[in-house]
Amino acid sequence: PELSFYIHRSLSILVLLANAWLFVSVVKEQLEKFFIRVILWLIGGEVALGIAMFYFDFPFATQPLHLVVATLLFGVQLYWILRIKLHNYDLSF
Repeated sequence: PELSFYIHRSLSILVLLANAWLFVSVVKEQLEKFFIRVILWLIGGEVALGIAMFYFDFPFATQPLHLVVATLLFGVQLYWILRIKLHNYDLSF
């Protein structure tokens, strides 16, 4: 694999870890879990599509879906952050 694959995979792992930390924070603070669950499902879909693109060499259908799911993921994360700011939730340990 090329260097770009390893960079993309490493950043994907970082996104997964950051959102896992957010999930733990939400559970600890007993906040609304709907959005973090949607985010984690979208990340799971992203991973599945990424695996399909790389290992099954099937970028024709999976690449557009990968980009659409990434856009949805970004939108849900942004909406959730704005909602947290509006309600002044504290997600720090």
